[in-house]
Order: sequence, then structure tokens, then C-alpha cells
Amino acid sequence: MGLFTNHLGSKNVRKSPRHALHFPVYIMAADPTWRHSCMLHDLSEGGARLTVGPRNDIPDNFTLVFSRNCRVVRRTDGQIGVEYISAEC
Repeated sequence: MGLFTNHLGSKNVRKSPRHALHFPVYIMAADPTWRHSCMLHDLSEGGARLTVGPRNDIPDNFTLVFSRNCRVVRRTDGQIGVEYISAEC
């Protein structure tokens, strides 16, 4: 199974399809020293659903940061293919 799976089936009426996933991400505010870890649950071209916990200090505008350790497995015509590796590697 890939990172993305469509969890809304054929009755998706959204502007762009959502893909279910369970991936740790973090929110970074305008002050780059402020960060908050959260969980990304679904993702589309236009938005995402996050679990942030019982916080009430999440800013209205922020940068959503994805972080994965990767290794290059292919280099072709100015593009690369990568695979995810665990943090222990």
C-alpha cells in the first residue's frame, strides 16, 4: 500500500480528492523557534486534516512541514527517485 489511499470512495464531491494517511508533521509559525508536532490524517491538493491535540495557541497562518529521511535510489534526466529510510539508518 502506498503513502496515499483515497478513503472517500467513488462519492467524492470535493474539488480535489483526499488521500488518507497517518504521517507525523509539524507546524512552524512565523517565528521559526515556535514549532508544534501534529499528525496528518488526510491530504488533498487544496488542504489537509491534522490532529493538533488540546492546543489553543495554533496560529491562523503557519507552515506545515513534512520531514522524512530519504536515500536516492535513481537519478535520471534531472530527476531523482528516493526511498524513505528510518531515522536509525
